[in-house]
Amino acid sequence: MLKVERIRQEILTSCKITIYLLGIDAGMTYASIGRMMGDLHASSVGRVLKKVALENIQNRKTHKEIDEIRKIYTEI
Repeated sequence: MLKVERIRQEILTSCKITIYLLGIDAGMTYASIGRMMGDLHASSVGRVLKKVALENIQNRKTHKEIDEIRKIYTEI
């Protein structure tokens, strides 16, 4: 059960970071991101984006993950 929970948490973190990058770097609207991520409401996308932005500042691991992803698509 512990392994399943860890995988679930990693998937959620990946989705949150994807929402953050689509909003901040790609400049997509909350509604567009919501449709893309499985019909999330725009206000939910906004809340996730705000939480990840704060976490990006406070959590070194999250900041590192976001930077690594950014390096991939800025080198292309």
